[in-house]
Amino acid sequence: MAELKMTAMGISESFSPSNMIRTALKDVVQSPDIRSAAINTAIGIGAGILGRKLVVGNSGNMFKKITGTAVQFLVTNLVRKKIPEMQKKTSGM
Repeated sequence: MAELKMTAMGISESFSPSNMIRTALKDVVQSPDIRSAAINTAIGIGAGILGRKLVVGNSGNMFKKITGTAVQFLVTNLVRKKIPEMQKKTSGM
């Protein structure tokens, strides 16, 4: 019975949010493909946010905000898809 309780505690501890995040980050760091994809996605998101900021600025205009969100989405996806192509071109030289 005590062994069953210890096993249950171990399982519940492994499903805690902090352990799940730690495990996921460990997987990202150890896998070069996942790490590369995560970096490319982060760069794309950053470019998208910058694009939205350039369109919207400090405006309170609803049309500008909607347009800014669309620009953010488009720029994020465009940059995320183009980064691997640019990496191939620079490594092929």
